[in-house]
Amino acid sequence: MRSSSIIDPADLNPYGQNILMDHLKIRTPAEMLELMTVIPQLPKLVESIPWHIRLHWVMFIRKLYLPPIQAEPVATTADLMLRQGYSYRNPAEPRTWAQLAGYRTLTKLKAAPATAAVLTGDSGTGKTELLDQSFGLYPQVIEHESYPGIIGSHKQVVYLSVNVPAGGRSHDLARALGIQWDLVTQGTRFARFIDLKNPKGEQMLDEWTLIARAHALGILHLDEVQNLFHIPPVKERKKIRAPGQPGPILHISDDETLKWLLTFMNIWSIPLFFSGTPDGIGALTNRLSTMSRISTMGYFSTERFDSIDPKSYFRRIFFKQLLKLQFVKDPVPLEDIDKLARLVIDRTAGIQRLIIALWIAAHRVAFDRARASRSKVDNLLIQDFDNAANTYLKLLQPCVKALLSNTPDARSRYEDLVPRDDDFWALFWNRIETL
Repeated sequence: MRSSSIIDPADLNPYGQNILMDHLKIRTPAEMLELMTVIPQLPKLVESIPWHIRLHWVMFIRKLYLPPIQAEPVATTADLMLRQGYSYRNPAEPRTWAQLAGYRTLTKLKAAPATAAVLTGDSGTGKTELLDQSFGLYPQVIEHESYPGIIGSHKQVVYLSVNVPAGGRSHDLARALGIQWDLVTQGTRFARFIDLKNPKGEQMLDEWTLIARAHALGILHLDEVQNLFHIPPVKERKKIRAPGQPGPILHISDDETLKWLLTFMNIWSIPLFFSGTPDGIGALTNRLSTMSRISTMGYFSTERFDSIDPKSYFRRIFFKQLLKLQFVKDPVPLEDIDKLARLVIDRTAGIQRLIIALWIAAHRVAFDRARASRSKVDNLLIQDFDNAANTYLKLLQPCVKALLSNTPDARSRYEDLVPRDDDFWALFWNRIETL
């Protein structure tokens, strides 16, 4: 009997010899979190930098990423999904190629279970960033000089993240998948998808999946799954409802897309990670009949900050780091820190994206105040944050109040409580950055 004090090297590699995992190091949770953390650095002697240059330094606060409490379980889940999926698709085994052959071969890989997970949360709470950082722990594309069953080199795509297009139609999703595939592989395999005059979504999705399987796609991330559904018109969303009455029902935009999702999970054996807002995830789970179909590996949520208690994550980690990112000679006075923490939560509803926006906008207000002053003032005050919320973030304050009210009726009046629209945020940041 082998001594319990001696570890067999083979026991440290549960997956054995599998070329798909040769370049994917199994990391400890601490290593994952360290690699996911991004902290922008202040320049030396901030007060000596001209205002118009300093503002550009401030914009780097947008790069700040501090792994939330959910980061470790989400990253670990993605890691397990990736490796478990590859364990059933070892290209060195003849059965793998036998079951991958054929244009419309939908034969399920032997003993490979459907694997999926869900990440939900209000828009702006960091869903996409969390999954981007989790997948970023791996190389996205691996170029193998030699590959079982293939003459010459071969590309392995470890992960692919795609936003579900607005409207959720199958051919639009196929186009999005094809465009993103060509982008990460630096190829043109799906270029013709863009100009098809009579696109057939089912055929396009089948063709894309064939290529994805052949190139050993490890995990597919579908973001903004609420786009699979019709959003009720504003008039419907603003109807006053009795307490406890559900909000507007979301309807699937294209049943062909839903059919493909079911096939993807049950037949194609490629792990799938969904992310989206609560209404979209709720509608998806209702249409898929049972929650177990899309959360076999876990159901996670990103949360808003709602406490300024010194022991809370917000105060211990996030807010503490933000306080270090004050690009002024004289930062907010220590006696005002508690008031500032409360103001930040009240004016952003604890949404990370809004907190960052408010922090940057407050600097803009402070810089404008300093330039207009005849004295050599170079500081940041609580009033700067309040003024920033009332000017730069004014458009978002009704959304913030709806979130803070925490009532279904108030929340249901908005399609998206914190706009994710690229045009909106591009205009916002341009306004902040332009002096």
